[in-house]
This record gives sequence, structure tokens and C-alpha cells, in this order.
Amino acid sequence: MSGANARALLRAFERWNASDLDATVAELADDVRWYPGEIFPDFSEVYEGREGVLAFFDSFLEPWKWISVEIVELRELGDQVVVHVRFRAESHEGAGVDINLGQRYRFREGLLTRFHGYATFEQALEAARADA
Repeated sequence: MSGANARALLRAFERWNASDLDATVAELADDVRWYPGEIFPDFSEVYEGREGVLAFFDSFLEPWKWISVEIVELRELGDQVVVHVRFRAESHEGAGVDINLGQRYRFREGLLTRFHGYATFEQALEAARADA
């Protein structure tokens, strides 16, 4: 994993897991488009711009006492980075979540321009290959 895009994504994950949302958003292009995907049906289909992503983060974080997102596998495909993540969280009511998901990121000039969430890593890879 030697590419600049992979390093930028790892930096963003570190910032996210440290609950530093401002630093996380600093990794985003001004015109970023954030597609949470069907696994989060209670959210809009797309969030636009840094302010839109911050609004998504605010809503997404609300029910959780804590969240951890760990990269299990990462693959670079041109200007895209596809990751298999382990999402763990605990709600304020004490309910735990531990699931694996797929995510696809696209970069331009070192900044994240697109995010797509998927139910599986395989779905994310397939979409990245189709969009190459």
C-alpha cells in the first residue's frame, strides 16, 4: 500500500477513529459527494460538499456511544481505493454492532471526491472495477 490515495485514506481513518471530524473533513474535496448506500436506509442517498458530509456525520454518530472502523483489507484501483472494513459500535442503550462492510473511495489531487458504502467488500470491488 504505497500510493498517495491509500495514505490519505489511512490518515482519514485515523482521524475518524480519534473523533477528530474537522481533521477528517480536511481530507475531503470541496465538491465531495458521499453516498452512504443501501445499508443505511434512514439516510439521504447523497450528501454534497464538506458541510453535507459533516451533516451526515452528525446524524450518523448520534445514536452511538462509541464507534470504531478498522480496515481489514485495502486495494488500490487507479484513483479509487476499495476497503473491507470492520464496523464496531455500541449504542447509548448498550446494543452492540460488529459487522463487515465494503467501501469505495475516489480521489483527485490527494483529496477524497467520492465515497460509496456497500454491504460487502465484493460489491465495492465490483463497482470499482465497473467504474474504472
